[in-house]
Amino acid sequence: ALVANDLILDGGLLMITNGTIYCGLTHPGAMTMSNGLIFCQDIDVGEDVNGSMLMNGGTLSVTSQMSVGDRPGSTGVVWITGGNLQATNLTTFIGNDGVGQMTISNGSVTASRMVVNNSALTASGGTLSIQGGTLTADLIISSHGRFVFGQGQLVVTATTSSNGQPFVVGDGSHAATMKLQGGTHAFDAGLTVSANARLTGCGTINGMVVNLGTITNDCGTLSFNGVITNNGTIVVGSGATVVFAGSLVNNGLIDATAGTALFSSNLVNHGTLTG
Repeated sequence: ALVANDLILDGGLLMITNGTIYCGLTHPGAMTMSNGLIFCQDIDVGEDVNGSMLMNGGTLSVTSQMSVGDRPGSTGVVWITGGNLQATNLTTFIGNDGVGQMTISNGSVTASRMVVNNSALTASGGTLSIQGGTLTADLIISSHGRFVFGQGQLVVTATTSSNGQPFVVGDGSHAATMKLQGGTHAFDAGLTVSANARLTGCGTINGMVVNLGTITNDCGTLSFNGVITNNGTIVVGSGATVVFAGSLVNNGLIDATAGTALFSSNLVNHGTLTG
C-alpha cells in the first residue's frame, strides 16, 4: 500500500529545485520511477530509517548530493534497472553513516564522485554492485566498502580502492569493461581483470595487476607501477604507449605492433611478445 514517504512516477515532470527527496525520513519510505523527469537538489535514500528507490526508466537529475544510508541506524537500497541517473555536481555516498547499497543492472548512472562507505563507524557500510548498464564516476571504495562488478561497463577518471579486497573486473563469464579516462587508479589489494573482461583506456595504475582477460590502451599512455602477471592479452593501440614500471610475468600475449611497450623492470616471458 502507498503511504506517506512513498513516491511513484511513471511519467511527467517533477521539479524540486531547492529541496530534498527523502525516501525514509522518520518512518520507512520507497520511491519507484519508471518514466518521466525528476529534477531535485538532493536525494536521501534511507535518511534515518529504512528507505528504497527503484529506477527502471526516465531521467533523474540531482543537482547537489545523493546519499544512500545517510545517518547511523539507517539502511538505504537503490536498484537501477533502467533509465538515466545523473548526479554530476557533488559526491554520491553509498553508505554514509548508515548502511547503503546500490545495484546497477541496466541503464546508466553518471556521478562526479562516488564514495562507497564514508564512515569509520563499525555499524556503517556500503555496497556497490554493477551487473549491467554503465557507471561513470570517480570511484572511492573505502575500508568498510564492498564492490562487486560482474558485468556491464565502468568508466572512471580516478579510482581508489582501500578495503583490503582485490578489485575484480568481471565474473569470468559475462562481458565487463573498465575504461580508464586518464588519472590515477590505486588498488591496495590489487586489480584483477577476469576472463571475458576488458581493461581499456589510459592512465596510471598503482598496485598489483593480474590479467586473465584483455587489456588495451587506445589513448596516450597506460602505466603499470606495480607487479603485473599477464595470463591473457595486452594490446598496445595505434600510436599509444604501455609502460611496465614494475616486474612483469608474461604467460599470454603482449602485442605492441601498433604502438610502444616500455619495460623498465624485470621481465619474465613464458608467452608471446610481438612488435
